[in-house]
Amino acid sequence: MLSTLQKLGLTEKEARVYLASLELGSAKIPEIAKKSKIKRTTVYVILESLMQKGLVSYYQSKESKKFIAEEPERLQSLLKERQEALLQIMPQLSALIKGKEEKRPEVRFYLGKEGCLSIVEQTLEVKNSEILYLGSIVDIYKIVTPEYDYNHYIPARMEKNIKFTALVFADLGANKLKQDEAKFLRTIKYLPQEYFFSSSMFIFQDKIACLSSEKELIGVVIQSSDLAQMERQKFKLLWDKL
Repeated sequence: MLSTLQKLGLTEKEARVYLASLELGSAKIPEIAKKSKIKRTTVYVILESLMQKGLVSYYQSKESKKFIAEEPERLQSLLKERQEALLQIMPQLSALIKGKEEKRPEVRFYLGKEGCLSIVEQTLEVKNSEILYLGSIVDIYKIVTPEYDYNHYIPARMEKNIKFTALVFADLGANKLKQDEAKFLRTIKYLPQEYFFSSSMFIFQDKIACLSSEKELIGVVIQSSDLAQMERQKFKLLWDKL
């Protein structure tokens, strides 16, 4: 429970004092200190902090001041308040990023099928754009599946008017994609089979995404305008040669 409360924004000592107070009911500072195993002077400061968060209150008895933890439902309210506060400043945070003239290059690594799938989803982020693809359709289908492609990816891509230009090896998957090219906003050329490889590359926006085969299931996304432009030019050079 301590780790969960810390994820909600409490410090370790705040979490310990809150749990001790919750278990004790109404209690004096010495009792809370003993239960939480924290010094009295520190407990007093922590209780002040918890009261500001609305997680603890107190009342004055004949003997002394007694503290009582609020119901756990208050934690839900606290989380909701923080989410609402974050939503309020999201436009300003986004503006800070968009306001930069240049983005710093980034390299991100992804693992497993879910990680690789999230990379493929990134290619759909910008409307009226173009995706360049290099690789094996049969092997990429072992990761994202034909069902995902036909039931989700292609409809989403077409709805956003995103073109798909691909250099692929001739196989059953590629031959099927070759059909109705214009209808599905895609153009395909075949790579020489003697140069076969099972990995895939997507070039889109200012990003290059490389996905390994199903055997390794790793993906890398490089966000760099310079590198994306270089790979785009290499792709077009290869395209023109075929």
